Amino acid sequence: MRLGNAVTAVLAGSVLGCATVQPVSHPADFIPEKHPKQVWLTREDGKEFLLVNPRLEGDEVVGWARGRREREVRVALEETSRVSARQTHWTRTALVAGLGVLGGGLFLYAVSRDASKPQNLCDSAYPVGAGQCY
Repeated sequence: MRLGNAVTAVLAGSVLGCATVQPVSHPADFIPEKHPKQVWLTREDGKEFLLVNPRLEGDEVVGWARGRREREVRVALEETSRVSARQTHWTRTALVAGLGVLGGGLFLYAVSRDASKPQNLCDSAYPVGAGQCY
């Protein structure tokens, strides 16, 4: 059961470690190239939007606003002060991969160390001979 828990922890860590919401420096290039599932927009007046399935139409970002009343929203790029999207966080990804390799190595070391110990083949139910064990 411990192995299952370890595998679950590594997979959960890799999912959490690999992608984070980060600011997009060039949304006009990023949205058409990466096709993010959602973006977070902040207009200059402070109003924030979470847009699902965003796309670029001219100089506007168009997508479905999440909230109480889902509706299609258009926000001009020139009116935005910040655009963020879930992106790969390379430092965390490398750290998680390194920890996974280290954990795998420690697991293999423990298994091979346990396998190299001499096994006691004596069983009182099946005596081989008087005082003999193999």
